[in-house]
Amino acid sequence: MVFFLMTTPRVLFLYILFLLLVPHTLIAQTNRALVVAISNYPSGSEWGITNALNDVALLRQMLQQKGFASGGTTFLLNEQATRKGVVDQLRKMERVAGKGDYIYIHFSCHGQQMFDDNGDEEDGYDEAFVLYHAQRKYEEGVYEGEEHLRDDELGEWLDKIRQKIGLEGNVTVLLDACHSATGARRPKNRYLRGTAYPFAPKNYKTPPADPARWKNVLTKGAGLAPVHVFSACKETEANFEYFDSAANKSYGFLTFVFSALMKEDNKGMTYQSFAEKLLNRVAILLKQEDVKQTPTLETTHGARTFNISR
Repeated sequence: MVFFLMTTPRVLFLYILFLLLVPHTLIAQTNRALVVAISNYPSGSEWGITNALNDVALLRQMLQQKGFASGGTTFLLNEQATRKGVVDQLRKMERVAGKGDYIYIHFSCHGQQMFDDNGDEEDGYDEAFVLYHAQRKYEEGVYEGEEHLRDDELGEWLDKIRQKIGLEGNVTVLLDACHSATGARRPKNRYLRGTAYPFAPKNYKTPPADPARWKNVLTKGAGLAPVHVFSACKETEANFEYFDSAANKSYGFLTFVFSALMKEDNKGMTYQSFAEKLLNRVAILLKQEDVKQTPTLETTHGARTFNISR
């Protein structure tokens, strides 16, 4: 008994020292974020300017307010947002993420449909993100899509991250890009993200429909964390940027509305009810404009309490 009392202070000291020296990620669940934003593409790529860097200002404030530390948040902007840069950061996120982490991933850039390379698309086209060095047109032997990031590949990285953080973790993804950009009329002061021009070889023919191979975009899976993917518009709609007259700036429509709602009281809301709130706010903003744009939510756990961070 005397021995125990004599050694207790030393044990307590060693325990406190352990807490101070062990990396925070090993003893606590963490918020982690990756933001990809491209406003200016290289000349000759045929991609127009977007106002994605305006999105970044909103996102920095939002993530800081929601408890994302700078050490766990990565911004890839313009020339940093190459395919290699994005994949390297997704790989890093998978490596450092721990059980119970909350993950936020955001893309503000152009999007494009591109030829399906594995037969898992009903319409014969993958959706892809146009990263910094991506070209608008397929040119055999010159550029064949090496710098695009297909949605298939993003989905594979999301599943790896979800497996790593487990059921106690959570993944929220915002895609403020458009992959179809149908021939909608462009409203005044509105920039467009995406193109109606598909990326494919000149004589590309969509493969025969094979329902057995069509992919299920989001799956629950054993041990996988919930994932919730917000997209700026439906596949048949164009993604126009929103012009905020008060700031005299244009922003990604989804980014602008989502970040504004994050300042409000969303206590008790589920991901599904938050998506409905988002749709209602968009409808209000578009009431005076001849534009139809419908943000969507794909989720494995729509009834989960809405929260992008711990």
